[in-house]
Amino acid sequence: MLVLIIMREDLIKMVPLVMTACGLVFQAGKQSEKIDDLYARMDIQTAEQKSTREILYGIENKLTVIEQDIKHILIDIRKMP
Repeated sequence: MLVLIIMREDLIKMVPLVMTACGLVFQAGKQSEKIDDLYARMDIQTAEQKSTREILYGIENKLTVIEQDIKHILIDIRKMP
């Protein structure tokens, strides 16, 4: 009987410890989920930046071609009698 009372008291003392440990594990899981969400957002942002960069490079290439065409037109105009 005495052993049961001692075990019961030990169990009662362990309940807050177990609850604290469970709370810590739960909070760590929540933080892990937030970090995973941030990685997903970062991947999306990186993809958007790549597409924006590709569009800007395309525009730059088109402007370079137009610039070269204008130079050739000016040369042709100067050569006209």
